[in-house]
Amino acid sequence: MDAEPGRKRYESLDGLLEKNPVAYADGSEVTVEEFYDQCQWYYGWNSIEDFSFIGDAQLDFRANDDGDWEAPFTVIHSRLPAGARIFAFIDNDFTSCTEDDGSINRRRSDDGLFFREGTNFADVLNFPDKYITAGDLLSSDPATVVDGEREGYSVLVDYVKD
Repeated sequence: MDAEPGRKRYESLDGLLEKNPVAYADGSEVTVEEFYDQCQWYYGWNSIEDFSFIGDAQLDFRANDDGDWEAPFTVIHSRLPAGARIFAFIDNDFTSCTEDDGSINRRRSDDGLFFREGTNFADVLNFPDKYITAGDLLSSDPATVVDGEREGYSVLVDYVKD
């Protein structure tokens, strides 16, 4: 599935659909060709390189000397006061996601209906404990913002909630 760990989330659409199968309402599985065609039509992507989950990921995770996976990141447009805590969590069961919100699909389907694309709940950053459930990953030791320091923070996601 992933020939170069850290470089790409998935090496191919086959690997993606093997790990995350997509099914129609009748239970039949979406083929690689159907998945590609739908993404190309819906998002206007012209080549497989446009698929962010196939091409180089924005977060380029790589194993460090301790065996942990890390990726550099920049938090922009934020004004965190000194003493603020920075942590991370990975939602493994999608409890922080809602199908009823998000952008409205602007491409008409054959029946002429619009639908919501889904998104995360608006309060997930302020109240993450509402959404963190068993099996989710989180950082056990959040970083603390220091007055005047805008770089050099790291967050280790090292705990599985039971």
